[in-house]
This record gives sequence, C-alpha cells and structure tokens, in this order.
Amino acid sequence: PYLEGLRFCELAETYNLYCVRSQDVLPKADRPVERLLMEFKREKPEKCIKESQLIIQKGGANDWTEDFIKLTGDFYLKG
Repeated sequence: PYLEGLRFCELAETYNLYCVRSQDVLPKADRPVERLLMEFKREKPEKCIKESQLIIQKGGANDWTEDFIKLTGDFYLKG
C-alpha cells in the first residue's frame, strides 16, 4: 500500500538502502494511488527518480492498459 511504501523508504535508509526509482500504481485513472513500485540501491542517489504513473485498467474488469500488459506479459502463459 502507498503509505506503507513511503514508510518503507524511510526504514530502508536505516539499512543503507536508498530509493533510486519510484512509480505510483493506480487501479484506474480516476482512482487514487494504491501501490508503489520502488527500486533500491546501496549508493545514495541525488534524488529518487519519479516515473510516470502506471494505470492498471482502462475501463471495466480485464480491460488492461498497454503499459500494464507490457509490464506483466512475461508472467502469463501464452494461449
């Protein structure tokens, strides 16, 4: 979840892990951010790069966005 992700960034720094990239994940374009995708490294960057938002669904159920299909495509069996 989003708030826990922000807290995790703070906790990770106590273990010398630093967020280098972050992306907000929304279930639909008109909904609030629900998740964060984050990349951590041991070297502290000047700042954490904020990627564009990832929207999962365009409309109804199983109406996935192209970005979501591209991200998860390798995890699905080909029919």
